[in-house]
Amino acid sequence: MRYVHKKGEVLIGFHERKSRYVADIRECPVLPPHVDAMLLPLRALIFSMDARETCPQIELAGGDDVTALVLRHLEPLSEGDLARLRTFAVQYDVQWWLQPKGPDTVHLLDEGGTTLAYALPDFGISMPFKPTDFTQVNPHINRVLVSRALRLLAVEKHERVIDWFCGLGNFTLPLATQAREVLGIEGSETLVARSRENYEKNKADPSALRSLCATEFVARNLFEMTPAMLVADGTADKWLVDPPREGAFALAKAVADLHQRASAPKTRRRCRPAPSTGRHRSASSTSAATRRRWPATPACWCTRAATAACRPAWSTCSRTPRTWRAWRCSSETEGATSRAGVRPWALRQP
Repeated sequence: MRYVHKKGEVLIGFHERKSRYVADIRECPVLPPHVDAMLLPLRALIFSMDARETCPQIELAGGDDVTALVLRHLEPLSEGDLARLRTFAVQYDVQWWLQPKGPDTVHLLDEGGTTLAYALPDFGISMPFKPTDFTQVNPHINRVLVSRALRLLAVEKHERVIDWFCGLGNFTLPLATQAREVLGIEGSETLVARSRENYEKNKADPSALRSLCATEFVARNLFEMTPAMLVADGTADKWLVDPPREGAFALAKAVADLHQRASAPKTRRRCRPAPSTGRHRSASSTSAATRRRWPATPACWCTRAATAACRPAWSTCSRTPRTWRAWRCSSETEGATSRAGVRPWALRQP
């Protein structure tokens, strides 16, 4: 929104692409019809205000029963401007919110009235929110989205579920109607506080279709997740992940690291392959060309395979040539004597 001196009028619309200029929009079919119809009257309202040059922005938030308009103003509004806003609110059935500074300063022009909220009727959930909170733009699509996601997840009554990037609890509260326990994790302290309020409000509602299970909300930076943090959250039967545009790379990496640690071999010995003598010469001797190709075969990590009668048997790694299969290891103790009189290094039982 901008007052243009040269044109002598107020422009309300979106910023032009890669520009600080505001597009002159007189109609917008994308908006709900009643909001589209008030674009020109809204321009006339702002033009009539004393603070038309210090009101840089209007935001729109739509609930099921309320249309909220957030007016950003850089200076305190006069009594005349406040009266104009109230008259417009009555005429066009809107709810004015004022924002004198940052997002945390948003407040109602007049307390009372209908609560800004949207419903999830399939689960008997009502979600109050502030106009600056993140919500799905299209409430009808949101209802389909939540219902389909939970149908695919197929949560059972005995299961524990974690909802990552839970926000206001858009998925968390519906999950609480189906699971045994739910944990909602979100990066914003403000949204976590709002989700707790929504949970308590719906839990105390006597007209609720279903009771809510034990539900906890935690604020955490989900872009710095570690395997230790995942372990601290405890085990869960199912996850629901609804990340922002930045994605959930840190969360996916933490899961991969945890899986890699769990699947790593538990017994590893560092062995130093060495050629043998005696009856094992044919298995360990190599030609001069082979020795030039693998000079002084380096130490490698091998998985120990124990055999009966302390006979050495090794599974070599990719760095160890097949002709240099080690039959003794510097990390083991000396074992029994072979029939050829050579004292090999025996393998300890794991």
